[in-house]
Order: sequence, then structure tokens, then C-alpha cells
Amino acid sequence: MLGADAYRARLEAGLEGLALPLEGQAVDRLLGWLALHERWSRAFNLTGSQAPEVLIDGHLLDCAAILPALPPSGVLYDVGSGAGLPGLVLAALAPERPFILVESLGKRVRFLEQVIAELDLKHVSVQQSRAEATAFDPEAAGILVRAVASLEKLCGLLAAPLQAGGRLLAMKGDQWPQEWAPLERRFRLEARYAYRVPGYDQERVLLTIRAGEQR
Repeated sequence: MLGADAYRARLEAGLEGLALPLEGQAVDRLLGWLALHERWSRAFNLTGSQAPEVLIDGHLLDCAAILPALPPSGVLYDVGSGAGLPGLVLAALAPERPFILVESLGKRVRFLEQVIAELDLKHVSVQQSRAEATAFDPEAAGILVRAVASLEKLCGLLAAPLQAGGRLLAMKGDQWPQEWAPLERRFRLEARYAYRVPGYDQERVLLTIRAGEQR
């Protein structure tokens, strides 16, 4: 297992590989999340993987990679936030950006609240709720989802905010076209941002989906 200095070096190298600006406090916040995750995972299964190297490469850097593709302003919801992926990672990199983390499981909500407090993320809040029961702000910049469900299920759960003009920001792997195919007559693929995480060959995408037929 690597030591703290090696974790920092791995994280900084990954962020540099993603061409994201390096800022010391942002890295400190991400390492703070990693330390809290390790502590909580002794009692609760937060992400499935507890190996720090996997958490850095497969989770923290994967979430950080979409930062350049986010809408430039406005509150972002992170639905099914789990351990704060991607919402807390993005908030750590952009601490002035407002995020609302939506999570239904109480133990994960308590973890999110502790991370927010310890990392002093003043613009992040948590709602304990299921996606379909959440009252979304119609003026929000978007609704982020990562590793929650298929696109068809997500568009069903989030039908109300999408029909009200909302924007779904879905993180997906290279199999996304198969998920998108049944939806293309009812929804509009507004944007597709492709990226690769350092150390991984598979292409990842952030899809921006809205209600209405493809133009």
C-alpha cells in the first residue's frame, strides 16, 4: 500500500494528465475525502472498492475529468451521490460552485455531511431523498448522475424535471450508444463530452440529455 506522499503524487499526476489546473488546497480536499472514506469504510461499504489506488484512478480522477464540460454557472444536483461521486469531487475542485447531493441511504448521508463539514465546503448541501421524490429547482444548471442506472431508467425517474426543461448530465462508459438508442425519439442528446482517465484505456463520456426530439 502506498503512503500519503505517494497518494498525493498520484493524484497530482492524474489531474495534470487531465489538463486540470493544479491547486494545492483542492488536492488537500480530495486527499481529505480519501482519508474519511478509508475511516468510514471500516464499518460501512461506501463504494465497493477500498484500495486507495483504485479510488484515486477509478473514482476521483474519473469524476474530476468532467469539470471542463459542466455548465459554467448555477447549482448542480448529484443524484444517487453515494460517497459523493461526482458531486464532492467537483465541489473540492470548484468550492464556490453550489452542489446539492441527493442520497437516500442514511449512512451515506451522514458520511456526506461529515465530509462537507471537515472539508469546509460551504456551498454543498445534502438532501436525503430518492430521485423520483426530489423537488428539483427548475432553474438548476443540471442533474448529475454516475453509476446509478441505465439511461432509460434515469429518464423515467427524472421525467418531471426533464419535462420542465431540466438537463440530465449522465456519466457513462463506451457502451452508452446501446443505452441511448431506445430514447433518441423522445429525448435530445444536447452534448457529448468524451474523455479518458490516465491509466485506463476505455473512453468515458458525459452526456447532456434534455426532453424533446433530436434536432
